[in-house]
Amino acid sequence: MIHLEATPEIKVMAQKAFPSYTGRTFKLDNSGRPISLVSHWSGGSRDYYVVLQLGSNDTKAIPQNGTMFDTVNVEPISVPPGFLIVEHSIFCGKDMGITFHVNPETALTFLPEPVSLTDAERLVLTLTRNLKASYDGRKPRVDEAIRQGMSKANFEATQETLKIKGLLNKAGAITISGKNAIS
Repeated sequence: MIHLEATPEIKVMAQKAFPSYTGRTFKLDNSGRPISLVSHWSGGSRDYYVVLQLGSNDTKAIPQNGTMFDTVNVEPISVPPGFLIVEHSIFCGKDMGITFHVNPETALTFLPEPVSLTDAERLVLTLTRNLKASYDGRKPRVDEAIRQGMSKANFEATQETLKIKGLLNKAGAITISGKNAIS
């Protein structure tokens, strides 16, 4: 799963599929795996689907199919080239954002530019993504970096480099580009 920046193009595609969506979470699934389009409420969760044709921007919503008490026989489908299946997920009442399912051939237009990272940059990004900045007066990210052989000064210098590259924001939190760089 690739995280997408909320560019104007991405927002337009999301608005065509789900006009009432105002969130900022967008993901891309270019795995090519078939997608199950089962759509009904179950345990506070539901996935909504819309098929979007690229170029013409024609849309077709997939209606609710079944209930949690019915056994629905909806065959998973693969996304054909030139189309998107746009999924809006609600999980346990929380909006999880929009996922664009695309054919791997079509995905090239959505993929961000690859970023080359040093081992130190990869370590700092991974620790930033996985650990809290501070906890109980300690700094778990720095402590773990030191455990893995990096000095505190090198950790802080690498953080500054990553901020310049746009992979960390001014506060030191990982950006969407940073998440994609280490995925």
